Amino acid sequence: PEIKSIRNIAQNGVWLFLLLGILLQVAAWFMSVATVGKKTQRLGVRLTIGGVIFLVMLLVARARVPAMSTDNEDAVRAATDFVTSPMLTRFAGMLSAGIILGITGFFIQHRSTDIQSFS
Repeated sequence: PEIKSIRNIAQNGVWLFLLLGILLQVAAWFMSVATVGKKTQRLGVRLTIGGVIFLVMLLVARARVPAMSTDNEDAVRAATDFVTSPMLTRFAGMLSAGIILGITGFFIQHRSTDIQSFS
């Protein structure tokens, strides 16, 4: 099979999936009645959980697919790594963004609590 076309399809699918997920998170953001700090913290938690789930799924697939091949396991491993490496980068970025947003939301929430206690 044409490995490059499989990789392009996987890349486009991942981008579409991530953009759709982010748009749904933005919609949830605007529909929420919580404070900005709580919204940011929730968004961070959702992105972190999603990043962890997708990274685990991807790493399991990277380990299992070459093991299922009986012919030329090294070539299958190289093709699997070639196809999944862009996804690994994007999901790691999603995980990192989630952690940063979660921490930022935590600090925003506690800062607003501290300001309200002084008033």
